[in-house]
Amino acid sequence: MCGLEEVSAGQGRTDASIALTVASLVGAAAGAAAIFVTVGHVGWLKTPLSDHLLHIGAWIVFAWPAIGTLNPDSSWGQRAVALPLAIAALVVARSRPHRTSADRPHPAVGLPVTR
Repeated sequence: MCGLEEVSAGQGRTDASIALTVASLVGAAAGAAAIFVTVGHVGWLKTPLSDHLLHIGAWIVFAWPAIGTLNPDSSWGQRAVALPLAIAALVVARSRPHRTSADRPHPAVGLPVTR
């Protein structure tokens, strides 16, 4: 046995509800978006998003676990996971992306004009 059957053995119906499935999909999409924004902000991934939008997204990725640590209904175990995530996200959000040499604008080269 695995999954819901193992946790709730002998409790009758153990199928995940539609609400639980939708909440899981939303959570997975939010996690994937957080990874996409973080990797794009750091500069490891070229994205079609602007630097400004990635910067705002990085601050949202910080706010998500930071607010979670303040939730009075969360357990100490949840806070122990959320706090390091919030600190790491704060470091990323405060940083400025380092452009590679290929991304930097090249200075105009003044060639001598011969007449």
